[in-house]
Amino acid sequence: MLNLVGVLCLGLPLTNYHTIMNIEKDIKIANYIFDLLGLEAPISMSWGIDFDSVQPIPCGVSFDVAGFKHKGPVQVVLDEASDLFVVRLLSEEGELLSTTESVFADDLVSVIDELVEHCENYEERVRKEYGLL
Repeated sequence: MLNLVGVLCLGLPLTNYHTIMNIEKDIKIANYIFDLLGLEAPISMSWGIDFDSVQPIPCGVSFDVAGFKHKGPVQVVLDEASDLFVVRLLSEEGELLSTTESVFADDLVSVIDELVEHCENYEERVRKEYGLL
């Protein structure tokens, strides 16, 4: 069943069947990726995901984060040929900053965490940032 909310957030015209089927597939892949991120919710929630920014992209999902190491868009794309993921960090202006390829589903959260959040003296920074003892 086509999720029209997902289709509308893309802002794409629904002019032909093939386009609609591609959008439906992209939404399913985006949901699958977020299901994987949700398996380790305490870690993925530490990235400061802006849920208003979440949107399906071709074969993946895009969302903004506010991590210690990266603030801005993150794209996660499924490489269907290898069944592995590609993780891209973009600047606020949309410029590609880095690409990490061949990420296994089991490693997706830890790879994104290393790119976005986890830094040297992480525990100390968390305590300082959030006033924890």
